[in-house]
Amino acid sequence: MKLNFNLIGFLYVIVFGGISYIFNIPEIVKAFLAVPVFIIIPYLVGISISNIILKFINFDYRFDHISYLTINWLIGLFFMVSLIEIFQFFSLFILIKNFHYLLSLFLLISLVFSKFDKPKVILNNLKNKLNLGFFILPFIPFLILIKYIPFPKIGFNWMDLAFLYQPTMRIINEGYFYSGRPASVLISYIPSAFFNLDPLGSMWVGRLGGYLILGVGLYFFAYSFSKNRFIA
Repeated sequence: MKLNFNLIGFLYVIVFGGISYIFNIPEIVKAFLAVPVFIIIPYLVGISISNIILKFINFDYRFDHISYLTINWLIGLFFMVSLIEIFQFFSLFILIKNFHYLLSLFLLISLVFSKFDKPKVILNNLKNKLNLGFFILPFIPFLILIKYIPFPKIGFNWMDLAFLYQPTMRIINEGYFYSGRPASVLISYIPSAFFNLDPLGSMWVGRLGGYLILGVGLYFFAYSFSKNRFIA
């Protein structure tokens, strides 16, 4: 089977997630290992759903790599939130508690039958749009933040204990999902479940993922106006 970005991402989650369950790895190490999972799982779920839809709809569209990843990530997140809400509505608590196993099985089936093949899509070339700052600058706010909020503290975001930590723990321990911020809770749950990570660690390192997404988004937003890598 030919390796590609999607397959490598799936193997990363399965291999390092399994290692996190088997070996006694420090929480902070698991937290940083789990950073890519914030993107990988929703994206792979999204691209699997897109492939299913596009088997029935003949739809050609043009995106660059970042837009392609973002749209599939949003599709995957919407699908996961909708599915777990349906499980909650029908009181299927056993499925909620093992939701990460269901996602793994779904992705494995998608891998076997579709190999995560890209649908009909034309990807524009990004190499002329990137520079070194694109990869470095998003880390700076996170490095400043961790100086004042050490792992795994939450700083002044004390409401996160009620709105993120407790709902995530209820999914893991009881298979019960209820929250006014379902997408945020699910994003916190995914790395915690796949990497045997305390949700506090997931919430702490999630800031890094947030800064990366914000930095990348602002870079391409600025580039779309200036067409200049240095200004962006």
